[in-house]
Amino acid sequence: MFYKINDTKDFELPIDLQFEHYVQTKNYNLIFKTDEEKDIEFKRAVEQYKNLEYFNEKYSLIVPESIKELGREGSILRHCVASYVDKITNGTSIVLFLRKKNKISEPFVTVEVDEDFNLLQVKTYGDADVEDAEVYDFLNEARRNLKKLDKISWIW
Repeated sequence: MFYKINDTKDFELPIDLQFEHYVQTKNYNLIFKTDEEKDIEFKRAVEQYKNLEYFNEKYSLIVPESIKELGREGSILRHCVASYVDKITNGTSIVLFLRKKNKISEPFVTVEVDEDFNLLQVKTYGDADVEDAEVYDFLNEARRNLKKLDKISWIW
């Protein structure tokens, strides 16, 4: 199942096999069994915060385009972002993907923010908290610039 939903062959044995099975099953079901109507609702919801996309010379902060993409993110980074589909769809969660600009299609960091762009979660491989100061510097830069441009305003 892992190889069917991931385009990487890198794999480390998980510490908690039961949790890993839950995460990968959830991701698999999102990628291969999501109905079209639910995906349309998801796309409509994330379109509301497309204005939060931000780029600099090293990183890109982007909005997930589909449920399938959210499942792929969780599967490759081996965390539970796929369980946020309903929260994203009903507007109670804002999830963004942080990518290295030269590897835009490769999952790197998953970010959850609130409506004021306060960081709620910044997760990387294995559901680990990000420790890289450059990542936080970029996210703070994004927040400052988006606030300056008045792009952080919500109508849910």
